[in-house]
Amino acid sequence: MSRPTAALLANCVIGVAVAMPSTICAGEIATGIYRIVPDGQGTLVSRSSGGKVDLGERVSSNFGDVTIWSLSNQNDRFRVLMKRAGPLDGQKRVAIYADGVCEVVGSYSESNAAVQLQMTADVVGHANAKKVAAALNAKLQERKHPGHQLLVSWKPVQESFKVGEPVMLELEILNVGPTTVRFMEGGQQRGARDNQFGFTAFAGSGHGKPIPDTGDPMNLGGLGAFRELKPDDLFRKQVDLAKWFKFKKADTYQITAMYELELQYKDFGAPALWEEFATGRCLVRIEK
Repeated sequence: MSRPTAALLANCVIGVAVAMPSTICAGEIATGIYRIVPDGQGTLVSRSSGGKVDLGERVSSNFGDVTIWSLSNQNDRFRVLMKRAGPLDGQKRVAIYADGVCEVVGSYSESNAAVQLQMTADVVGHANAKKVAAALNAKLQERKHPGHQLLVSWKPVQESFKVGEPVMLELEILNVGPTTVRFMEGGQQRGARDNQFGFTAFAGSGHGKPIPDTGDPMNLGGLGAFRELKPDDLFRKQVDLAKWFKFKKADTYQITAMYELELQYKDFGAPALWEEFATGRCLVRIEK
């Protein structure tokens, strides 16, 4: 049954009790981990990521060892990692609530929810993350530009290609700055193509129509390796554009290329330092 509106309540017969959930305001509920119940059976609260969720009883006030770090360069999304939290009394769908900020727990370290475990929740909004950090006595780890300087170039490996054959581009990343840069190569290539790359293509040297991406973007992750570029070090990698586009006509195509770089600290087990994209443009000539 849907929740009654104010207009409907005004027309109710006197003496008939109408049960409806209330929306929690900051300060009206204790900080803790709460069971999520079906719509209309709990207390309605707003999530930081948008939408609402119905909370039942509190199943734990123990968040364990809490770490909070940014998931974006803009510091507008944060991950809350809770180690040795709970126990959760066997509950599988729970949400955290701290100083008026609520978010659903997204993952557990193990299926046995009756013991202390590791779990995560993603909080949206810098102000919300600050509230959660203060309530849980955790340090808020924000991102800031690490000061890297990279010179990026893209070029075809040959002057022209025949219709239907592989169209190979080569990426070069030169570290022209004074600091070492570390990133992961791989992790998105277990499939038809390496989705660490991204491209757009336009016919007519960039003045014609866009070429649709007809490739298969599905992937199941893949093995990755950490790369380290010291000052003046060069990273080079080739990729086949034919896994993105079918160049059916002889023409000169303008390619805008991107390679995703998740910059890392020296301790590769730490959260990402910064998200960067090695971008550039080049022309590719296709002949019959």
